[in-house]
Order: sequence, then structure tokens, then C-alpha cells
Amino acid sequence: MKLSKKIGLLALSLVLTFTSSAFAEEIFYNIPKSSFKKYVWVKNEKYFKNPSIVCLDVETDSAIYIQYWDSDDNFDSSPLLVGSSWQCHQPRKNGKYRIKLVNANPNTTVKLTGGEIFYDK
Repeated sequence: MKLSKKIGLLALSLVLTFTSSAFAEEIFYNIPKSSFKKYVWVKNEKYFKNPSIVCLDVETDSAIYIQYWDSDDNFDSSPLLVGSSWQCHQPRKNGKYRIKLVNANPNTTVKLTGGEIFYDK
């Protein structure tokens, strides 16, 4: 990971830690390195409580949607995230959600170096 990405991620982590500490204890999940053609569920469809930000380190030039699924199988989606770099989305969701990463161009393979999800404990 480039130094500028590390510094940006550290700054983002500090801001989120500072702002969230006044409201709730926020933790994060490290998304492991992965690749997918159509879609992939994060952490085998685990529910994340009040996800506040999802960041992906995209290795390949890709077009990805981040979908937030509730227990009734309703979902909201991020805007299309395009390119190969650090991509983030702030869903501003209250409740528990499963997170699905969807390739908008299934003729290609999305390769992730990793990522993070910040959510309430």
C-alpha cells in the first residue's frame, strides 16, 4: 500500500474514531484480499450494526456497487464506484445489514487488495 493511502486511511480512522466515540463504540472489520466475477458477500453474510463507512482497496480497474441488505432482504446500493484505487462509501445506515460487493461488469474479475468496514459494536 502506498504511503499516501496509509496516511489517508490513518487520518480517516482517527476522524471516525473521534467522531464516533461521542456516540457509540465503533469497531472495524478488515476485508481480506479477494477476487470475484459477479458478487461476493462480506464475511459470509454477517450482519454489521450501523455501518458508517465501507472502504475497498481495488487492485483492478473495476466498477463496483456496495449493497446493504437488511433482514427482510431489502437493499440499498452505493453509487457506482469506478476505478482502481481506494474506494469508500458512507451508507449512513441505522440497523443491522449484510454487505454484498457486486461487480457491475461481470465480463471482468474484480481484485481487491483488502478493505475495511466501520460499524457499531
